[in-house]
Amino acid sequence: MAETYNLIFVPELRENADPEIVKQKLSKTLNIGLEKVEAWYESDEPTTLLTEVSDDIADRYMKAILKCGAVCNVESNSVNENGLSLIPKQFTTTDTFICPSCHHEEQINIGEKLPKCPQCGLVIAKYEEKMKAEKEKAEIRLRLMRDQRVKTDRDDDHVRKRDELNRIRALEREIMEELGIKPPGRLWLFYDQHTVVLSFAIFVMIVSMTAMTLRFVDNFLGAAEQAELAETQPSEEIQQMAPVLSAAVQLQQAGTVEMVEQLAKVSGLMQGRLPQTNQQITEAAKMMLKGAGPEAFVKLASAAGAISANDPADIINLPGVEQFNLSQIKTIAPTTLPHGPEHLIQVLSEKKTVLDASNPDNPPKTIYTVERLDGSTVINLVKQMNQHQEWDLYLLALQEEFVEKGDIDKASEIANRIKNPQIKVQALGNIIIRRLLDGDTSDTRILAARVQTEILRIESPDLKARTILTYGQAVSDAGIDTEPRASMHKVNEMMEVEDDLYTKSIFAGRLAVAHYRQGTRDVSTHYLESAINSAGAIQSKPKRLSAFIRLAQRYYDVRNTLMAQQILSNALTQSADLPAETRSVLYAEIALGQGYMGDFPGAMLSISNTGQVGAQQQVLSKLAELLIDNDRLYQAISIMNMVSDETLYGQLQFRLVSSMINKGDEQSAARHLDDARLRSINITDVGSKALLTSQYAHLYFRLGQTDRANILFDTAISLSESLDGRKSDLTRGFTAMEQARSFMIHKSFQTLASIQNSMIRGALESEVLVLERIEKIFFNHDEGPR
Repeated sequence: MAETYNLIFVPELRENADPEIVKQKLSKTLNIGLEKVEAWYESDEPTTLLTEVSDDIADRYMKAILKCGAVCNVESNSVNENGLSLIPKQFTTTDTFICPSCHHEEQINIGEKLPKCPQCGLVIAKYEEKMKAEKEKAEIRLRLMRDQRVKTDRDDDHVRKRDELNRIRALEREIMEELGIKPPGRLWLFYDQHTVVLSFAIFVMIVSMTAMTLRFVDNFLGAAEQAELAETQPSEEIQQMAPVLSAAVQLQQAGTVEMVEQLAKVSGLMQGRLPQTNQQITEAAKMMLKGAGPEAFVKLASAAGAISANDPADIINLPGVEQFNLSQIKTIAPTTLPHGPEHLIQVLSEKKTVLDASNPDNPPKTIYTVERLDGSTVINLVKQMNQHQEWDLYLLALQEEFVEKGDIDKASEIANRIKNPQIKVQALGNIIIRRLLDGDTSDTRILAARVQTEILRIESPDLKARTILTYGQAVSDAGIDTEPRASMHKVNEMMEVEDDLYTKSIFAGRLAVAHYRQGTRDVSTHYLESAINSAGAIQSKPKRLSAFIRLAQRYYDVRNTLMAQQILSNALTQSADLPAETRSVLYAEIALGQGYMGDFPGAMLSISNTGQVGAQQQVLSKLAELLIDNDRLYQAISIMNMVSDETLYGQLQFRLVSSMINKGDEQSAARHLDDARLRSINITDVGSKALLTSQYAHLYFRLGQTDRANILFDTAISLSESLDGRKSDLTRGFTAMEQARSFMIHKSFQTLASIQNSMIRGALESEVLVLERIEKIFFNHDEGPR
């Protein structure tokens, strides 16, 4: 057998090395947490990093660690019976010097620095001093420019504010006159504006008397004008003008000319109008900011469709749907990871009224819809039952442990058992990153091809694009210089060949965010422009508004909060005149967008317009799911407290507790799980209660409370025995799967044996056998004969 070695980390530093810099380099080079590196140095004893590895791997890791400024060594596993002794091993001690001027390459010892380039004679110290000086000059230049801007802004601030106040007062007076509201008189305005400059001590009596006189005269002269204005109805354009003027004034105060033009364009596109006057709007906005007045901008913005007829705050108590169906829920929340049990709960609780076929004269009876489903639909239900996000995330955490240990064979075996394609991409990415760190690229192409195959399985375009870009960033952080450019290029190709404008807009929005995070802001702006153009060209108004609602979240991702809020505000007002069912779906999407942006008061207002209590509860549930999936757990808990539907609340608690366990917060997880178990008593549908009880039992197993898990599994089986037909069989089947996921294989097969429907039983037995294999391979124990 080939000789193997152990890699030993010594808690010391190489000569003149900075401790904090060394620790940060180790964390980045070895792709581990900084806290773990801290623990190595806090330990009084050396730490074994790798065991029984080949000499080339030991050399590679030793060289990387030494280059970071740390100390390590290797020990051979070829020792006598008296025990191991630290035996220094020959390793590569050279590094590559590359001249920054002529790019000459030369091998040097690790830690050595050449005084000058042997090829061109460049003095390295002088070059580094020059670069340092250039950096300092750039910093000073930026500071001086910033100080000058602050000084100029401070000098102009008083004049600018005075001019803006005068313009705003003029606007207010014009709007009040058109709406029939009596504005302050000219004489009173003159008095109001100039009383400050008068001497209070000398002219107090004169000013007071003059004010009273002017007020009396103003009232007398304005009486006839007020009566005439009261009889005149304001034009529709004037009624619509207030929102856009308000937004324009805010943008004026922010000093953002481009935003004014963008606001007008996006608002027009959302109404299905392609503005032909973008350049004119820009020029009018610039002139308005220079003090020329808002008339030209208002006229052009109105023609471009930037004026909205309604105020979102006035949209309340609209009628909507009683409940959203499964396809509508999927439309509302397409990016949340699905749970098979949630779909199963909804299907098992659905009922319908049918006539008695044997005697039509008998009154209709109510049956569960699942009893009338065809066999293929039932099998699809069983397949969805096996799509268990919590289980896949547990397998991902287990796989990451094997990856960290360097056991790629077991890590690959676990990755093969993950069903959710998005989570599977993460697992395959973990293996690729480890291979790259180990310098072994033998099967990375095959793994990358498997990643692309899994990506094709993701149905949601938004989720697909996000998965590709997240994967690209992850492998980029591991040192792949072709990423994340390759992943962004992939999404760009998908966008270019896509015919559906809605999907094209989604891809462009995701690319805008990716480029923003890479620091290429100009490219990000280009993709946002492409996204709004694609969305604005959609002919169907509901689909067009839905596309813009998604884009609002991308604007929020690139820190353009004002535009994001304005898009959602326009979507609210433009959806108000749509049919109730269509409007309800859009308001639910808007509510999730507002919650994503942290506007919870706005989200609550939108939810109140989705429909009746049942529909509102569904949207609250989806909003809480979105927050949980984005690791905003405390915000999710506040939304969950508004959910009164016990079944929905129980499902949310399962997601929440699962997330807490995966993050290592077992104390909070146990507390919320106890609360969920107690509240599940109030669930009226027996099938839903049985399914949730099984899920809670599995979570108690994850927390190490096996006795409580067994009690809840027995409770779930007892509940299923009170049901009939397919509902009973599917409920027992799900309980059997949760028992198997808790590695109670013997009990799982006992539960499966009680299922009457052979088709359901056979489909689940194969899945339990897979789980039994996982238990034997990765946990090395067996329950014994069944």
